[in-house]
Amino acid sequence: MGATVRERILELVRTNANLPPLPEILFGLQKLMDDPDCEVEDVYRLIKTDPVLSGRL
Repeated sequence: MGATVRERILELVRTNANLPPLPEILFGLQKLMDDPDCEVEDVYRLIKTDPVLSGRL
């Protein structure tokens, strides 16, 4: 991560910026990525449940 990006993130955290909540799908993706038996099909099935994310991909 570049120093500028890191500094900006730290500034946002320090100032208690009103950051939007993370989409619920990210937690599911993280869980899948932590699973050594995860397959691309598993990720595909999860992503297609989120219209915004699937539209961007």
